[in-house]
Amino acid sequence: MATYAVKQLEISVKDSGESGDGVSIKDLETLDISLNSNVEQYTTIGEVFERAVKTGAAMELGLDGKYNESDPGQNELRETWDKVGSEAEKTIVVKFPAGSKYEITGPIGINDFGGGGANDIGSFSATQNSNGTPVFTPAPTIEPTSVTVDSASKTVKVGETVKITAGVLPSGAPQDVTFTSSDETKATVASDGTLTGVATTVTAIKITVASKVKPSVKNDVSVSVTSA
Repeated sequence: MATYAVKQLEISVKDSGESGDGVSIKDLETLDISLNSNVEQYTTIGEVFERAVKTGAAMELGLDGKYNESDPGQNELRETWDKVGSEAEKTIVVKFPAGSKYEITGPIGINDFGGGGANDIGSFSATQNSNGTPVFTPAPTIEPTSVTVDSASKTVKVGETVKITAGVLPSGAPQDVTFTSSDETKATVASDGTLTGVATTVTAIKITVASKVKPSVKNDVSVSVTSA
């Protein structure tokens, strides 16, 4: 899994049940995501140590930033300040750089509505508690379109090795490839692309490099094996 910076996240808000990702919340400085568990502890007669049972789970989001009247996402959140029940619920979408996302639906509590000192920029703060299970959508799979190789042909001596380097385009697609020799009596190839000469051959054999994810996407490397 790739590492990302928090500032790479996209955070948006929409009405509960609305399709799409809603409107972006721009003036945010901090996003706190916490997972809360409800654990009940009890002691049975005749036992010294307590028992513990997890009886529930919830997700809580804290959003803090600068008050901005022209921020459509903040305005969407601020709509809930005087609402109760289901009218106070919104869905917050947290999208990660690779495209996966969490959608958390629950009541919004507005904590700070533009307060601060005379020399401060007005602040904005809101809290959301999940109502039910958050929805996780994995990142879409990027289909391979082509396999690249470092050279269209290789020459290797009997008993020696050379390396074939292969990659998959686009770069965001799974990079797994499979190496296959068309004649292992002449040359073999390992799973990492290491080619070994076995017997001399005048007619070049083919090493096929195919994507494991989409085997129809492939490339060939011509191989000539010479005497040691």
